[in-house]
Amino acid sequence: MHRCSRPPAALVALAGLSASACGLLEIDPAYTITRTEPIAVLVEVVELGPLDPARVYLPSPGRIVEALPGDRVRMEIVVVDVDGVPLPEDTLDSLWIQCGDSPCTGAAFASDEPGFDLDCAELEAWTTDSVCRLGEGQGSFEFTVPELGESMFAHRHIKEVSAVVAWDGERAERCWTGRREGGAVSPNCGFVRFAIDLGPVWFLTLYAESLGFATAIPPSLFPAPVFEQQANREPMLTQLEIQLNDEPQAPLPISASGQLGPIEVQPGDSIELQIIPDEIAQFGQASFLPFDYVGNAFALRPEKLRVRISTTGVLEYPGGEDESRPRPLEAPFLLRIPSAAEPGTVRAILVVVDDRGAERLVSVEFEIQ
Repeated sequence: MHRCSRPPAALVALAGLSASACGLLEIDPAYTITRTEPIAVLVEVVELGPLDPARVYLPSPGRIVEALPGDRVRMEIVVVDVDGVPLPEDTLDSLWIQCGDSPCTGAAFASDEPGFDLDCAELEAWTTDSVCRLGEGQGSFEFTVPELGESMFAHRHIKEVSAVVAWDGERAERCWTGRREGGAVSPNCGFVRFAIDLGPVWFLTLYAESLGFATAIPPSLFPAPVFEQQANREPMLTQLEIQLNDEPQAPLPISASGQLGPIEVQPGDSIELQIIPDEIAQFGQASFLPFDYVGNAFALRPEKLRVRISTTGVLEYPGGEDESRPRPLEAPFLLRIPSAAEPGTVRAILVVVDDRGAERLVSVEFEIQ
């Protein structure tokens, strides 16, 4: 299980929140990909609602991934085959469940939850607290974030979603039924749980107060600058630095597609990689952190980036099984081509995540000579 980091205790007490959001796969992808499986969840606010327009005043090409009620959000599950190649979105079938204020996957999964059979849009009062079906799609799905629920605000500032995805002709509804009934589930089914961050958190607290919700500290005590905190965006990356057998190579720029290579390698090669973020863009992603429980003194905290690493074919990630996932982005990591490797193509699938729910996919292709 990929675990989210918790916010500092002062933040919990101040904002009345108990968990930070991060992309959360119910079962992490393997370090070595040996079958078709979900690898990442990409979230994007495709249309802003009426709340807090100043949250996006800094220009950036990065996807906005932090939402407020009224925003239109697109969610996409990326499923890769055994070679690390994404399956076309239109070949996938998906079902999307809003988890509300109670878990709907894992050990706490309740197969008899009546909300699993209710369409969110048909509820008399659909809020972020509701357990309901958002709808069906292919590899992606769009919806408009409902009104904030009091329980969701009081306990966490994330909107948890559980998604079922199917491929190779399988149907997501059949996968979901099999899981709920405790029967056999096709290997062409994937179950993914993730979280959409709601925020920016300080504006969200002010908005919750306007709805009559209890807040740990009155937002009137917050200094004005915290309400200018920018919406979270996907990690902005500039280039991939490469050392081949300890020899520096020309860095590869990271484009919007995130597809890099091919890089020619030989059997027995050691490959050191490091992803370099855009420091200027990432500075705009800094967030305010309270010093104390009073709520009138804040510090600016840089955003932390980490990377989740998976490989295909004979490409090795030494020591990966001994690490907790994901690992810090600022630390280079080592890949290896076995000395007995035959010619062919292998890939490293790198999912860069931040501490507020964003994911960015980078695929590096190597050609073994």
